[in-house]
Amino acid sequence: MELRENMVSSISPDYAKYTSMIPRFQEFARNSTDKFKNRKLFTEKVINSDCGSKALVLYSQTGRRTKVISIERCHNRFCPLCSFIEQKKDTQRVEYIMQQASQVEDSALLAFTLSYPNCSGAQLNDEIKLLNSSYNKFYKQLEREGYMLGSFRKLEVTYNDDTNTFNPHLHVLFHIRKSLYFGTEYYKEADVWRQIWSRCSNREDIKNFYVRCFDPSRDTLSASFIKEYSFYSVKPSEMMHSQEVFDYMVSALKSKQVYTLGGSLLEFGLYFDDNKDTIRKSRAFAE
Repeated sequence: MELRENMVSSISPDYAKYTSMIPRFQEFARNSTDKFKNRKLFTEKVINSDCGSKALVLYSQTGRRTKVISIERCHNRFCPLCSFIEQKKDTQRVEYIMQQASQVEDSALLAFTLSYPNCSGAQLNDEIKLLNSSYNKFYKQLEREGYMLGSFRKLEVTYNDDTNTFNPHLHVLFHIRKSLYFGTEYYKEADVWRQIWSRCSNREDIKNFYVRCFDPSRDTLSASFIKEYSFYSVKPSEMMHSQEVFDYMVSALKSKQVYTLGGSLLEFGLYFDDNKDTIRKSRAFAE
């Protein structure tokens, strides 16, 4: 085996794509620091870092790349490359959590997308606060009904270039006891769930609403399903659209918790955190 220093952009097309965004990110971060005094968020170390410049890569005797050992990074949550790397790690964590949940007897996963209507950049921060408050009401209703085992919530914000608006929404999983939900008074069709969300959010103009049940006795965890719950809170390509979009995103998200876990799903997540090196080396998570 041999360690070599490589350009990060040479690792894969994805690494090349996100590395190419770093100069624009650093420019926007510098301007944002001057405008909002975000000196703790965008320090001189971040703005002037060599993030994405080099990587230590392990090669076999035949010259085949076997493992990326380390990458020069700034570790800023809004950096395109760093958020891409963290997203890859989150995917492994979320996949493990879902796998463990699907192995619990007499359980299923209720999957929701809970959204608000599109809003302007100036409204985004307040809309996210209202969205989180609405979710808390939604969560408490399910909790009172007695079939919930655990919960997962991830915040995502998308940007629509055509209308210059933002859409905050939540990707939510509830780990439930099947025997206490299906065939009982608590079972609900999609339209009823939509009405409950509309009532909790106090919004009649909800257009984007999604609910499905993942039952491990008949459904298989797909890569697309896992990706939906581990993908970026903000797509780097959208965040790097312009200085204005960047500033609105940073201002709204800088103090927000991107995702939270509760109950059984929190227990699975904590176990993964304590044993991630062993789990990542397992066959299920082999690179």
